[in-house]
Amino acid sequence: MADFDLVGTVSLEQPDGAQGSGARRSYRTTLPGLTAVVTGHPKAFPVNDISSGGMCVTMPASRLSKGQVLPFDLFIAGRLFLKDVRAKVVRPSATECAFVFEPLALQQETKLDKLILELQKREIIRQRQARDAEKAAANAQHAAQGASAQQSGGDGQPLPTIHLSL
Repeated sequence: MADFDLVGTVSLEQPDGAQGSGARRSYRTTLPGLTAVVTGHPKAFPVNDISSGGMCVTMPASRLSKGQVLPFDLFIAGRLFLKDVRAKVVRPSATECAFVFEPLALQQETKLDKLILELQKREIIRQRQARDAEKAAANAQHAAQGASAQQSGGDGQPLPTIHLSL
């Protein structure tokens, strides 16, 4: 990932401490209804988050060990999305397990990247709409305060009447 300074040049160096710090390399997102099924097993596990590089699944990971590779089928709202995705355990815990994808077939990688990109676009639009709504509310409040400030001295007191001789 590149950082930009104030004059717009690109820095390809990582920030201090980023090398080997476990920082995520990919955009992670969530999708309600996304589940993972270990190929050949009936139970579906909810996917907490997913990226082009891996996923975190709510599942009892007590029997899984770091480095173990499992084949998964990924479903969206019960419909098959990706078949036979192989993923390696990188962080097992009592209630969830983080996986990194083994190299994906080109078709699998393309489908997954497209899903992640669409979810990222939706999140950007949602954030923009929330920001616009906040600005509109602030502008409306400012306009209301401005109207009352014109009718008063700005400190809540009514403005004195101005008498001009004609």
